[in-house]
Amino acid sequence: MPSDTVTHYKSTRSSSITSTFSSALTSGYAPDGGLFVPNLIPRFSEVELEGMKGLQFDDLAYAVLRPFVPASEIPDDDLKGIIASAFSLFHSTDRVELSQPDASGGNLVSELFHGPTFCFKDFGLQLLTGFISYFTPSQGEEKRTLILSTTGDTGPAALAGVKHCANPNLNAMCFYPAGQISDFQRRQMTSLLASPNIVVVEFEGSGDDMDAPIKSLQSDAAFMQKTGLAGVNSYNIGRPLAQMVHYFWTVFRALENPTNKEKNVSKINIVIPTGAMGNITACYLSKLSGLQIRHISAATNVNDVTFRTFNNGDLSRNPVMHMTLSDAINIQVPYNMERILYYKSGGDEDRVKGWMEGVYNDGKVVVEEAFVKIIQEEFKSERVTDEELKETMKKYKIEFGYYADPHTCVAIKCAEKLGWEGPDTVIMSTASPCKFKESVVTCLGEEGWKDYYENVCPEYAKEVPAGETEDKFAKAEGGDLEQSQKAWEKRTREIIVERFF
Repeated sequence: MPSDTVTHYKSTRSSSITSTFSSALTSGYAPDGGLFVPNLIPRFSEVELEGMKGLQFDDLAYAVLRPFVPASEIPDDDLKGIIASAFSLFHSTDRVELSQPDASGGNLVSELFHGPTFCFKDFGLQLLTGFISYFTPSQGEEKRTLILSTTGDTGPAALAGVKHCANPNLNAMCFYPAGQISDFQRRQMTSLLASPNIVVVEFEGSGDDMDAPIKSLQSDAAFMQKTGLAGVNSYNIGRPLAQMVHYFWTVFRALENPTNKEKNVSKINIVIPTGAMGNITACYLSKLSGLQIRHISAATNVNDVTFRTFNNGDLSRNPVMHMTLSDAINIQVPYNMERILYYKSGGDEDRVKGWMEGVYNDGKVVVEEAFVKIIQEEFKSERVTDEELKETMKKYKIEFGYYADPHTCVAIKCAEKLGWEGPDTVIMSTASPCKFKESVVTCLGEEGWKDYYENVCPEYAKEVPAGETEDKFAKAEGGDLEQSQKAWEKRTREIIVERFF
């Protein structure tokens, strides 16, 4: 284990604002609106990395996370127990499966969808809910209320985690935008409504529109204290920390690929379907910790703020949310851009604060060219249209007999545009096609879906019961977003108090 270990967490906007690990996880945002980051990044030596390669996944998770989780807050045996419980729900003993659809020497694909809700967010949210449950006594009057908004994958993973924890004092309220998630994802969430400590709400608007009400609630200290409110979207530092583990596992396996060993490949390129940038932050934290990663690429759809920022410094918020076949990465403001800017600016808190306040206030921010060049030393990005996505899904099905979900197709096409070919590049496959029937049918037709469903789809994914949301948040008259958000925030407060307290 690295000699330096994390002692506390601090805000990206002011290092004077510090927090324990438990407080950082159970609050979400920092009090000044910034995001929490570790006070330092532990760095594994080459000898330590070599020793970690042979560990089973759960043991690797312990080795990666121990330096980031103060032992004074979670002792060794307890940390191991939380990890074991979180990953006990996975359908693969390896947790991650590494495949190579083009066996003649193409890119590797890291399948992160073998968890309980068939997406990569199971890695972050099963652990995060486990950590928060650990800090929430199941006996007594203290309660914790998790609050989150989802474009499809975060919600099912978080709610499954809450249910698995079976802590009567741990509640969750989840929002999703009407018509912008798949039917499977909706059923995954609403099927859990029989649980007395879960609420699911549909709202009219785009995927980012609930962010402002949620952030406002978390800036209300009195309400936070009364309800134990904790945000678990990827601004919560627990998410990227937990997701670091699958990068260590993936890179170790990729380096063992026969072609890479023959060519003495020492570092791996990573391509990630990118929305709120939590997964990219996890990847970058892994690289900063010493993991053998060369470049990291953000694969975006036409909701392209990350692509624009990395390529020309245009951090401006997308004025509208475009509906796409890769709807889980539809985003207008990626929370975790703040952490990437923080690290790439050398921890320049004032610049980070200025950039991000500009994004949230007027939506128009341009990062200076010299800084863009610094970003580009490690980060790349390409933008992928729905037509390119369709072509990619068809190609992989026809040529390789491999079914890739829409978001994985975005990453595959991104790698192609970058000219990254071969097993020294890994595509992070963030979800199973079983979650996206509508998109698969659009790309491959009903026959393509039927073939997938009958011959490839896991049996345990075929029976997800339906349920109905308990509340629906409509837009204010005339569609005014600010008025809508104020009304939604008011109703959210009422539901939390009525339902959980």
